[in-house]
Amino acid sequence: MGDKNIEIRCLEKVIKYSKSQHGESKRIIDLLKGKDVERDFDERPDFVKISKYNGNDVLVGIEHFQIDGFSKKNKYGKYAGSTIKHENEVKRIFEKYHKDIIHDHNQMVLNNSMQEVAEHICESLKYSELKTYVQFISNFDEKLSNHIKNADIYFKSVENLNNNNLPIKMIVLIEVKNNFSGMFINEGKNTKKLTENVVPLFLDIVYLLETIDSKKFDYIILSLGGDIHKQPNIIAIPTGNVRSHLQKRNIKVYNYFGYDRFLPEDLSKWKDLNINSLIKNDSDEFNIDFKFSGDILNVSARMSLMFCGYYLSYNARKIKSNFINDSIVQLLLDVYTEYLIDWHFIEHDDIYLVKPLFVVDDNELLNKKIEEFKIKWDLIQKNEDEND
Repeated sequence: MGDKNIEIRCLEKVIKYSKSQHGESKRIIDLLKGKDVERDFDERPDFVKISKYNGNDVLVGIEHFQIDGFSKKNKYGKYAGSTIKHENEVKRIFEKYHKDIIHDHNQMVLNNSMQEVAEHICESLKYSELKTYVQFISNFDEKLSNHIKNADIYFKSVENLNNNNLPIKMIVLIEVKNNFSGMFINEGKNTKKLTENVVPLFLDIVYLLETIDSKKFDYIILSLGGDIHKQPNIIAIPTGNVRSHLQKRNIKVYNYFGYDRFLPEDLSKWKDLNINSLIKNDSDEFNIDFKFSGDILNVSARMSLMFCGYYLSYNARKIKSNFINDSIVQLLLDVYTEYLIDWHFIEHDDIYLVKPLFVVDDNELLNKKIEEFKIKWDLIQKNEDEND
């Protein structure tokens, strides 16, 4: 049983931000708007409602779960999310200090509040730096498997409440929290940089959704990304042959070719990462500087992983497939491809790697193109920080 407030907020959010839905997607989401069936507070599935479908009453069971991209394995080997923890910490700091700061203008209180804010940001940055795509998908797989294996229990619980012998519809409602800010989304010849709290629909997620038994769940509703300032992307489809349903609705699906895709699940790009803050108070303005320390994945290993992402991106672009990259793989694709003459494939201990072969006859021109790429995508400061 999850946090009921989180479940209710997700349900309300999906209804609120799905007004543009039409056709079958709208009919699926409208099932969430029904009247709650009275039962014990902690019973499964999370919601049972009497709703309308094509004008007829139906009994709807809704099971919600949240995928938190800012997760790490706990001591029991299960993924535990941190997004809710961080949201609660922000709320705690605000409630602790805001009245004193507004009414008393107490400098000591202000300094203490900024110190707690800085410490919280350090912890949030650490989660963000250590998370990987592999862990995100593994977490999704774990959570989905744990819920769909109980499908028979959910259905039986709903069936026991079906006093009027209504048709039963079962829905899995999946809320996905993550941040792919700064990644590059490629659609045909078009490229754009992702903003904060946007979660694309990845092909790896689609593969997992296709494991849901259409005989046990009728519909999938996804709430991807979003926060208090940004609407989530709402997707509602029947189970079974998920890719076909997405294609009919012109919903785009993306491969992920960032280099962390190729990391083992138990590794990130950092080892023993520490993030410290330094607060500078200049008149009425606070500035916080952050210092990163730790062992980063060595350059040779990172480049090997990036070349794998580059190779897949290069071939995906040729067939106009949708995909997402990190900034270095995108740089290779947009700038270095002009100098690409061949690929060298390497096999070592059952590991297959690929290395691009470039011929550069004008280093000055290449460096100019690299700088133009950085300026275009506002990467100069970011890359300087990474090299420090």
